[in-house]
Amino acid sequence: MPDFIHIISKFFDHNRYLSFGALGAMILTIPACFPQYDGKVVSPVSGEMVSVDGLESDVLKEQKSLQDQYNENQRAINALAYEQEVLVEKSETLALEAGDAADLIEEEITNRNNTFGELLTVAGTVFPQASPALGPLSGLMGMLIGGGAVADNRRKNRLIKTLKT
Repeated sequence: MPDFIHIISKFFDHNRYLSFGALGAMILTIPACFPQYDGKVVSPVSGEMVSVDGLESDVLKEQKSLQDQYNENQRAINALAYEQEVLVEKSETLALEAGDAADLIEEEITNRNNTFGELLTVAGTVFPQASPALGPLSGLMGMLIGGGAVADNRRKNRLIKTLKT
């Protein structure tokens, strides 16, 4: 296998001045390969070639656009926060109304139970007096009404117990 470094160094040793001349020519021609700088740069905003002043105006325009977007987003956030506050107030109001409604319903159930108890008392006094007209059915009717009331109250008690737990 040939020694490439020895071959290359031997070439430069025999052709010293030619090598230095070629190296100087390359150094002089490299800048010609690249475009001349004319004071313009590529704008990161628009992507076009602009001068330094144009770059500054592009950056300022973009900054103003971003500030406008930020302000618009802040307005939207504020509107959503206000809407959230309104919804929280509505939910609190509804919760209070629901609590008031539950109290009214409980009061109505208590009133109905009291009224039904009074009706049972009245029925107990009326049926014995009406027994000549109703015959033997008056006792049976009292038993049915009383038994129904007892069963209904036990069912309500079970329901209340399950709701409490």
